Amino acid sequence: MTAMLGGLFSVYMERALGKNVGDNEKMWKDEEKLLEAAKYMINEFNGRIMLPKDYCMNNGFGFVCAPVAELNKGKVIDIGPDTILKYMETLGSAKNASVLINGATGFYEAAASISEPGMRGAAHVYSEAFDEKHGHIVMGFGGDSAAVFNRLGFKPHISSSSGKAFFKRI
Repeated sequence: MTAMLGGLFSVYMERALGKNVGDNEKMWKDEEKLLEAAKYMINEFNGRIMLPKDYCMNNGFGFVCAPVAELNKGKVIDIGPDTILKYMETLGSAKNASVLINGATGFYEAAASISEPGMRGAAHVYSEAFDEKHGHIVMGFGGDSAAVFNRLGFKPHISSSSGKAFFKRI
């Protein structure tokens, strides 16, 4: 089992690893409880949690992509291009895996079309997950996942609109 993280959850993990996440900390409530849980997961699933190599961020002047070391220089919007490639490679090299998706990679809400930067992360990563040649069983949880699947034209094998509650049980 490998967990490929993105979004705010990956930022929790980065912070739990002691990285400076800058103003991204302002998005959290009950930080100590979250950090304890993140540290536990890092230790419990050592080596099976993939974190982004880079992020796309809004630095106050526009969107930039930067390595994790520069996470403190903007508000995280999405995984970066190096991470997209790594996640695609991981999904492409696995066969007959169960792929659980909660939320959506990609800043898709702001994209008018699937070719815009916000959708590219989702489109590329999910194209590997849904590619029939890999034989993956794809499960999507929550409204955000359903929204991006619909925009991309992908149909998961199993889906649930109550993503957070159901995904936590899994």
